[in-house]
Amino acid sequence: MKTNAITVVYYFSYWLISILIIQETVESNSLLKSRSIRSNKDKVQIETLYKPSSCLLTSQIDDRLAVTYVGTLTDNGRQFDASEDPTNPFVFKVGVGEVIKGWDEGMIGMCEGEKRVLRIPSQLAYGHDGAGDDIPPDSPLTFHVELIEIQNRKYVPKPSDVEIQTTFKPSTCPIKSKNGDRMAMTYVGTLKSNGVQFDAIKTPDHPFEFKLGAGEVIQGWEQGLKDMCIGERRKLIIPASLAYGTHGESSSTPPIPPNADLIFDTELIDIRNRHLNSEPDRDDGAEGRWVWRWSVIESLGYFFECFLVFL
Repeated sequence: MKTNAITVVYYFSYWLISILIIQETVESNSLLKSRSIRSNKDKVQIETLYKPSSCLLTSQIDDRLAVTYVGTLTDNGRQFDASEDPTNPFVFKVGVGEVIKGWDEGMIGMCEGEKRVLRIPSQLAYGHDGAGDDIPPDSPLTFHVELIEIQNRKYVPKPSDVEIQTTFKPSTCPIKSKNGDRMAMTYVGTLKSNGVQFDAIKTPDHPFEFKLGAGEVIQGWEQGLKDMCIGERRKLIIPASLAYGTHGESSSTPPIPPNADLIFDTELIDIRNRHLNSEPDRDDGAEGRWVWRWSVIESLGYFFECFLVFL
């Protein structure tokens, strides 16, 4: 009887652990699939070489794009075409058939200044016909492209928006600012209308400190200083509605007039309540799943030991 009971518990434990491992494998494969960058041989493969830290406008269908590019044959690397002068770029309307289908697909969602490599299968390039002597039939193509300008649109901030321009970002960023953090900042504040400085704290040894998200500073700072790295520098262009509004601020020198848009050049010196050796900010989804799974397994092992003692 005791042997039969042990056998039952053994197989039940084996079954449960197998189910947990299979479930994790399926979820991991799904996650990898969701992160895959269009690797199907019949689609354009897009590799982003450079993306500006500030991207206020991205390309969309019907946009007039000014680009530079170098085109090569994927099979042997031979260059067949190029337009590399940013002062005289190639201009076309994306998504309407003015260029090959691979470009219409691969140039969507780009920032001005962004650089991409487009690896285009032959059926989305010149297909069975090829293009003259330079591009043989059924040739896959590779293009190094840079979006110089979106000519038909310009970014216009909404009145309620803070415009954030990242002027420097450290190469490593283990922690980012969030609501509740004690921020230590240096800054220079100027009037957008005439560039007159009205306030500044420039000494890193004696920075300005405040709690983010607690209403201790103007709304433009609350919005514009989130997700910031220690050592990062940002220019905040803040509309009056998120600064001092219709009343202005008489205590500054010189006073801030009513309805004044402001510019702040800021640097995050430190996050006082957290440190660089703190646990890095990350997505704990997969780790969280395994926490409860190992808890189940440990509990099962404890149950198994107790069961053996009881028998």
